[in-house]
Formats: sequence, C-alpha cells, structure tokens
Amino acid sequence: RVRSSAASDVYKRQERTRTSDITFMAASQDNYNLVVNLPEGYDVDDDALQALANNIQTPVGIFVTSAKKGADGRSVTVASRFRINHPLLGTAAWPEILKLTDARAAFTDALLVLKKK
Repeated sequence: RVRSSAASDVYKRQERTRTSDITFMAASQDNYNLVVNLPEGYDVDDDALQALANNIQTPVGIFVTSAKKGADGRSVTVASRFRINHPLLGTAAWPEILKLTDARAAFTDALLVLKKK
C-alpha cells in the first residue's frame, strides 16, 4: 500500500462542501510510473491488473490509471495521471474535483495481488 487506511479515514472526515471558488497555482498534471519486479515464482493475472484501472474524466480534469505486465513477464508497470485543466474554478466545479480526488485517494490503497505460479 502506498499509505495506510488511517490516512484515508482522515480524508473522509474532512469538509465535503465548498462556499468559495477553487484556486490552484496553475493548471497541472502529475504523471507517475511505478515498476514492480515480481519475485521469483510469482505472477499476476489479468484480473489483478484490471482492478488497478481507472478512467475518470470530468470537465475540470482527469484521473487515469493502468497496470500492465512487462514484456519479460517479470515486472508490472503501474501508471497514473492526475490533471487539473484550469487554475481557477467556481464552486460549481467542486463535485467534479471531489470525484477526481476521491478516486486518487482510493487508488493509494490499491493492492497488486500476486499469485504463485
């Protein structure tokens, strides 16, 4: 896990409504690629890879994740992209921001399940 579920519980308790405009420093995009080398004697199946896939697209941004096995079959690459399209958004965009940030927070608790060969 990238972070503990206790951190997720704190996030869930935070305020979920907004009364002022949303301001970011700039439109931004975060891209991450994580390569996981599989231990000898272990594999990962397509269902486990598919469980790591997200494709959340809103007018304010995106959160997309994927996982694929390396060509050698001994590694898995997990990729994520989080983008905010505009630095200034009105309060009406808040539900769309929550969709993106909730999906991103949930992904930090995702597991890559390995199986013995």
